[in-house]
Amino acid sequence: MHKRTHYEVLEIDRNAAPAKIKAQHRMLVKRYHPDLNPGDPRASQQFREVQAAYDVLSDQDKRRLYDETLRVDPLENFDVYRESPKSYHQYVARQQPRTKRSTRPVTRPSQPRAAYSIYTVFLTLKELFRGARRTLTVGQTYTCGRCRGTGKVDFLTCKRCGGYGFMVSYSKQEIIIPPGLQPDMQIRIDLNQGQPEDELLDAPIRTNISVTIRLDDSGPFEMRDNQVYTTAHVPADLLETGGNWTIPDPVEDEFTFAIPPNTPSGTTLKLRKHGLRLGASSRRGHLYCTVLAANMTGKD
Repeated sequence: MHKRTHYEVLEIDRNAAPAKIKAQHRMLVKRYHPDLNPGDPRASQQFREVQAAYDVLSDQDKRRLYDETLRVDPLENFDVYRESPKSYHQYVARQQPRTKRSTRPVTRPSQPRAAYSIYTVFLTLKELFRGARRTLTVGQTYTCGRCRGTGKVDFLTCKRCGGYGFMVSYSKQEIIIPPGLQPDMQIRIDLNQGQPEDELLDAPIRTNISVTIRLDDSGPFEMRDNQVYTTAHVPADLLETGGNWTIPDPVEDEFTFAIPPNTPSGTTLKLRKHGLRLGASSRRGHLYCTVLAANMTGKD
């Protein structure tokens, strides 16, 4: 049975230029990658053949030695794969070239691949209103080069990736959180935005992350049903006579509001347009303030 040469695997001519080899490798990797063809053993096999062919043909010395193992059969007029024991053993004994991906500082994963695309960010009410920036340590995943994403080497668990089929490379990523979000919302951020196309081959397979927004409730405010609530302890005589009282503002420094006369302790007042921004609009929601007499703590 005719065994395909590395040139046939990459679908190129024997005299193909290095740029053509690289371009064909990029195209075929995207076509046969296991993550893009789940459950397809044929695609996985073709992916491994493409990687093996590129490892040889992308290196000038290895390509020269490999070409010596091929000869043209004059009767058939096409390239036939021939193994010369001397040259073949010389070829396999040479050190494997290190690709760009193998030079990255990768470590063995400790959790499933999907977990490295989910993150949580805590924001104050002011940051929810105005937007914020955060720097996250993001674990980007790369297919393991030893087992080619299968998690197995010769039917045994891959020692490099621990059977996960991928490795993890950590990097600092600055993300921009837009204003107007609500707690528990999720946003998706593309980490490859603006990256040159020729660098995408060396990029991780999964290039976006999901960020869940949580509220930092350490301040005097709390969120209930996407509304902002707070409590103000005021003098009892002010509740009887009425007057002005100043409290912190959720997104500014502070503001003053009016307490009507004869206001019972425990009354919740609706302070219009002092809540959070409503989505992407510039309008603000409302703040609900419960006023208590200063000698009442709200505890039994």
